[in-house]
Amino acid sequence: MAGMLLGATAQGIPGDERLQQLQNLALGEIGVVGQTSNRLLDPTALLPAMINVDCLIHGVLQCVCGLGWIWTMIKREQIRARFDIPGTPLNDYCVSFWCQCCAIIQHDNEMATRMPKPLDLLKKQPLPLPEMSMPGTST
Repeated sequence: MAGMLLGATAQGIPGDERLQQLQNLALGEIGVVGQTSNRLLDPTALLPAMINVDCLIHGVLQCVCGLGWIWTMIKREQIRARFDIPGTPLNDYCVSFWCQCCAIIQHDNEMATRMPKPLDLLKKQPLPLPEMSMPGTST
């Protein structure tokens, strides 16, 4: 009786704790989508932002109507096209629909592996700057 008053379920885990675990999972997934998208847009970012338009679109599609897999499939096709990764639209559909979290992690891993590393970009020598001169004068 006391367990029922505290909201315990048959498995012994309070219902609020389960909801919190699901929210953390969803927010983590949405954050990875944002991070991957940011890596696509700005490969020089030292710390890719996790919140952007792509993560918000994915979050609304996933949390409101359960159609986040469609956005995942679209992003999967974009990554394939950018890096010439072989695959088929049917395969992208199947992976995105039946194992969306796996596809999202795979996207992030591909981006982390294939994109230039920000620290490698910092190690490159900058191009020499031209000499300064006054406008209208010739040297």
